[in-house]
Amino acid sequence: MPQLTSWIFAALLIVLLGIAYQVGWSRSRGLVVASGEKLHSRSQYHGSLVAIWALLPAIAILILWGLFGEAITNTYIMGFLPPDVAALTGPQLAQALQRIRSLASGFGVAGTPAEWEVAAGQALAQFQLITLLIVILLAAGIGILAMFIARTRIAPRLRARNEVEAIVRIVLIACSAIAILTTAGIVASLITEAIRFFSFVSPIDFFLCCGARSW
Repeated sequence: MPQLTSWIFAALLIVLLGIAYQVGWSRSRGLVVASGEKLHSRSQYHGSLVAIWALLPAIAILILWGLFGEAITNTYIMGFLPPDVAALTGPQLAQALQRIRSLASGFGVAGTPAEWEVAAGQALAQFQLITLLIVILLAAGIGILAMFIARTRIAPRLRARNEVEAIVRIVLIACSAIAILTTAGIVASLITEAIRFFSFVSPIDFFLCCGARSW
């Protein structure tokens, strides 16, 4: 189910991207034909700008669901757990939730599931379908709304190229910052683990005598 959901979200974004680009491109071409005035930016930039406007809010909706969807689903499942199961914590509670997820996905579970597990699995399957449809409709609706708002901004003097290049620049800077922070996190993790290791093992023994010892 998660893999299928990812494909559905990807298809939604691709379709929205194509439609928005075509809407922006057609709008700019129509302005040239109607007024004969020279555009500040090429039609490709107008199409790209409208596509970006349509994609950003749709992607924001999908990211929010990715961040909070699992917590919302777990809260829903908790409502079907018996009091003694709901009182569990840690791995035991996680195992109970996973059994219900497995039943909802159709893969089944080891052993014979309890009646409440079967009921919870069926309810969860319906809940996942409804939430998937809601997220898709919400992302598509907001994306289409943003697309038409961006379309109304298209004018002969709109600096679409400047806006598109500014957005691309921001995205590249954000990607670079993520890469740098990820590298810094990895280095910090390695240093922390090295400090822990050498708090138990003498660095002198490790580096000078490691050939004579088996670690």
